[in-house]
Amino acid sequence: MKRVDAQEVLVAFAGGAAQGVAEAIGRTLRAAGLRAEVRAADEVMQVGCYQAVVLGSDAEDAAWRPEAAELLE
Repeated sequence: MKRVDAQEVLVAFAGGAAQGVAEAIGRTLRAAGLRAEVRAADEVMQVGCYQAVVLGSDAEDAAWRPEAAELLE
């Protein structure tokens, strides 16, 4: 895998199952040379300081969890 200049990526998650996936994505991004921060969606106040955001959520009644939907807005 080609290394790129370090960039800051937020990997945010909502829900228990999504947390494990987010942590795996964070490890993969770090292995590729990126700076990845993994955080719960309800702990994120702003995303403007990141070059990229990855957001995932457990599903509740075929919809994203509210905290993930709020961060997306």
